[in-house]
Amino acid sequence: MFLRKNLALIGVVGFILGFVIIQQFYLHEKITKNIQPESENNLALEVSELIKTNDELTKEVNDLTDQHGKLSRAAADASSANATLEENLNQYEIILGLTQVQGQGVEIIFNDKISSTQLVDVMNAIKNIGADAIQINDRRIIQNSSITEGFFYPPVSVKVIGNKDLLYEALVRPGGILDQIGLSKEVVKSDNVNIDKK
Repeated sequence: MFLRKNLALIGVVGFILGFVIIQQFYLHEKITKNIQPESENNLALEVSELIKTNDELTKEVNDLTDQHGKLSRAAADASSANATLEENLNQYEIILGLTQVQGQGVEIIFNDKISSTQLVDVMNAIKNIGADAIQINDRRIIQNSSITEGFFYPPVSVKVIGNKDLLYEALVRPGGILDQIGLSKEVVKSDNVNIDKK
């Protein structure tokens, strides 16, 4: 009887153990089947969302890069335009005699009296050589300046800003304008000629 009881108990325990093992196996299958596809689907959705977000961010970066390029070009164009305007304004102020000018050039000092006609010829020759600014004695000469008829008595100083070597060579060469008028003069090259404003 004891043996039967033990066998019955072993049988019941075996049955319960077998039932639990089988349930565990089915439960594991069910969990694996239910959870794994969802995880793969979730991962696929997350990857898809990440790809979509990455594409949107890449597009935004490209748009911002294009905007930066356009703004940089616009800033460079504006800067270049401002520099050109500033340069033109400075040039016009020099031409109109509204600003003091300093630079390389020459100074001609006449030691004889010089007529207004001779002085006009000298001014025209200097302008043709390529002067940036001219001053006779203390008077700035601009485009519409007139020279009074008559004579100028020594010393008469003509200051010219421009390429000092070119001006000097053109003025002192044999047969040049100064040679033609035949007056006593001195031509001095300088790196620091100052011409007053009008």
